[in-house]
Amino acid sequence: MQRAGAIRYGMTVAEARAATGDSLAGAPAGEACGYVAPEGAPAGFGAMVEQERVVRVDVDSPGIPTDRGAVVGMGEAEIRRLYPDSLESMPHKYETAGRYLIVVPTSAAESGHRIIFELGRDGRVIRYRAGLRPAVEYVERCG
Repeated sequence: MQRAGAIRYGMTVAEARAATGDSLAGAPAGEACGYVAPEGAPAGFGAMVEQERVVRVDVDSPGIPTDRGAVVGMGEAEIRRLYPDSLESMPHKYETAGRYLIVVPTSAAESGHRIIFELGRDGRVIRYRAGLRPAVEYVERCG
């Protein structure tokens, strides 16, 4: 839960570039908030950067798994099977029939991290975001 591939949440953009060996195209230096993505990253993947630090990733396309294999398009039962001891649920901010499933880690080392799955009216994941609080809890993206 502390990383997306080689990118660890909280590292600087320069550290992320070194870790991935990539230029991380996207937000120019100095922006308060923006998005970067490794060259060749799958469509639907972006890393949010605040004050030059990677604070979360957003995924809105199938095929990009979480640390336990959850992907866009999965149903709620599958998410609950993958994260059986750490899920909270709350109503969706905009979609009255939708809701959020929030992975709240049980370890102290990961207490500032979350994965938030957005479920549509059909109970399937339409997108998810993972990273550090409070940025991972922002419903609206920046940039």
